Amino acid sequence: MSGLIGFFFLSAVAYAQSNYIGSGICLDFPEEPDNYVDLGDVYNDLDFPLTFEAWVYPHTKASGNFYGLFSSDASGTGNYYGLWIRINEDDHVELEIGSGAGAGTSHRRGLRTINTIPFETWTHVAIVATSATDMTFYFNGVEQSSVSTGGTAGTTSILHNGNHAFIGRNINVHQNDQTFGQMDEIRLWDTERTAEEIRSHMCSKLTGGEAGLLGYWIADESFTATEVLDMAGSADGTIVGSVDRILSAAPLGNESYYLFSDVWGGVSLSIGSSGGDLFEVTEVGSDVYGIFIYRVDGEPYADAGLLPHPAYYFGVFPLTTSTPEFGVRYNYSFDNGVVSALNESSSDWSVHDDGADESWVTEGPELDTTLNQLSNTGNGRQEYIFGVSSPKNAVSDMVIPLKGLWPNPASEKLHFNTVTGNGMVRIFNMSGEQMYVQSFQQAIDEVPVTGLASGQYVLLIDADGKTSGALFVKE
Repeated sequence: MSGLIGFFFLSAVAYAQSNYIGSGICLDFPEEPDNYVDLGDVYNDLDFPLTFEAWVYPHTKASGNFYGLFSSDASGTGNYYGLWIRINEDDHVELEIGSGAGAGTSHRRGLRTINTIPFETWTHVAIVATSATDMTFYFNGVEQSSVSTGGTAGTTSILHNGNHAFIGRNINVHQNDQTFGQMDEIRLWDTERTAEEIRSHMCSKLTGGEAGLLGYWIADESFTATEVLDMAGSADGTIVGSVDRILSAAPLGNESYYLFSDVWGGVSLSIGSSGGDLFEVTEVGSDVYGIFIYRVDGEPYADAGLLPHPAYYFGVFPLTTSTPEFGVRYNYSFDNGVVSALNESSSDWSVHDDGADESWVTEGPELDTTLNQLSNTGNGRQEYIFGVSSPKNAVSDMVIPLKGLWPNPASEKLHFNTVTGNGMVRIFNMSGEQMYVQSFQQAIDEVPVTGLASGQYVLLIDADGKTSGALFVKE
């Protein structure tokens, strides 16, 4: 069909890539000591209730090591002050506060998870603390049982001094705990967040103006910036040492939905878009206990391998005990900016694992032009973007050239070599609007054109799973 392409209007959409699209950039902490983010002397009024959230990707650590995630009022000398959140020597997540009167077991208290945090994978960690003895921990939105850390201080409030707060570090007179791995989307609230609030927003980025949001660090400024800006307040951080910034693989978009279930029969989860496309997860396997889906509004930062596509894409984050299985349906709209009746037969989607995967792969899902739907089986954490291999107002290369067209220009009837089979004939104007449709059985070799205005048109004939087409002019 390449001989026809020069006659068609071509459409193009201009995009501007941004670090702030989707998961964007994350902080990458090396294994060596003295690499962290210094927030300065902030949060001197912080007390219960509070909520801490972050996406973390901890690398496997040596037995007995601690990973500091966040701390306030921390110093390598003196008594325990403030609060600290860390992965302890046995791989549990804990939050403790200091008494301000000493630096031992009797001068700290808090709780830790009973379950260990997984390593070498992204996990959303949330801690809701209403007091030193009332804390709720969540991994990926799932509540975790907790026990005492063993500290015996009687302190009931968070005590402050003039020392600094840190991301990726907790330091005291006994040890210097620093993270080895990645962190992203770090949030500090002065409110008690509910399980619903945590689940509803853990896969979607915030605006920074949410009520109760004290600190919000997303690290998307640039790959070389030495400051980590606080998008909710004034606690901008300064990178100390050699904390890198790399593409983040955390499952983050602009809007998200979730569902937890033990029984998935007949259950589906969907999310819409500004262009009318609907992304849906269905037929979820029994090994999945939760599904998060999200939409990213904007051009992917990494676009290698992409077809022409809308200005948004979708992601799936399944929670499972083994290899997840589910169905994916993409119901596309002719209002999404790239697909029309002319190029619909070239509809496809591209996938990659996450935002850190810089290459997209065209997958070739099943196409149903009657339902305007692509579908396939999903098997894990992936992101999906709709695409077409032909421009919006061009006939797809998948169309077979229709031969024997006469007369052209036509005034009353348009004749062509006989097409056999059962099917449908359609005529479109050059804007992609369908102007004529007629079903036929066994064969067809002509169509009436008297009702068309003068101009150029596209004729498409669908018969027995094949599409033939041609350009013609109506006098």
